[in-house]
Amino acid sequence: MKRSLFVSTLTAATMVPNATRAQTTIPLKIGIIPAEICGQIIYGVESGYFTRAGLDVQTETFPSGGAIASALAGGALDIGMVDLTSMISAHVHGIPFIGLASALINSIEAPTFGIVVRGDSTIRVARDFNNKSIGVNGLNNIAQVSAMAWIDNNGGASKSVKFVELPLPAKAAAVKAGTIDASLDTEPFLTYGLDQGFRAFFMETKPIASPYLLDLFAATRDWAQQSRPAVTKFVAAVRATSLWANANHALTAPMLAKATHIPLDVVQRMRRGAFAVDNDPKLIQPVIDAVARYGIIEKGFPASEFLYQP
Repeated sequence: MKRSLFVSTLTAATMVPNATRAQTTIPLKIGIIPAEICGQIIYGVESGYFTRAGLDVQTETFPSGGAIASALAGGALDIGMVDLTSMISAHVHGIPFIGLASALINSIEAPTFGIVVRGDSTIRVARDFNNKSIGVNGLNNIAQVSAMAWIDNNGGASKSVKFVELPLPAKAAAVKAGTIDASLDTEPFLTYGLDQGFRAFFMETKPIASPYLLDLFAATRDWAQQSRPAVTKFVAAVRATSLWANANHALTAPMLAKATHIPLDVVQRMRRGAFAVDNDPKLIQPVIDAVARYGIIEKGFPASEFLYQP
């Protein structure tokens, strides 16, 4: 009887830590697109940062940041990648999103996209884009606003440029055929285009800003307020992932290839940016100001209005 009681007590005792661990592991459903713009989630899952933080992250792939924003607003996701211009527009239209963690940065030192033209194009400087057509994968997105600012800041007139919405894979063919004069390309399409003999403008001179933010991971304010333990763990895990990933491109390359189905040799040649470590309003304010400048929103506002503060 004594031995039986001891075994029963020991069994019960060993089960308690497991039950506690199960209770403290928080499930999160996160919306991403298969590109390095969502690298912090891809690398955080693969390297175990989320697991060690006590999070059970399940990712769902979407074709665009706009689709993710719709899923967030509808409650189908806990957290999702939202491109910065979509976040800005959502804020001014009263959609209650809050930016939990800043994501990929574009800069002169590490450009992640560019304006691509054919190798034989007569376009050589910013003003040569006047009255030309440029393909974009979404109108008034962060890439278009960046291009407009660069063209205007370097002697061109962006109001004369026709921006044409096309799917990412179709833009290179349209440039090659002469249907459009240029294309705003992110990776890996930028590298694919250069491999075909295209030329790229990386907008190094007088850009919208350097550096500036391209996207962030957002949630609804209600969810964030009701899920503070999850938010705290998520923000800390993303920060740790960012610090590690920024210093380990060689180690993250296979992870990105696996998640995106981009050939590893292409990933290793791509232009890869850095990730923001914290929510810094200085990375966001120039974009808000530019979005207001181009009439996408009526007026600007402080970036701190939609950023999560612990």
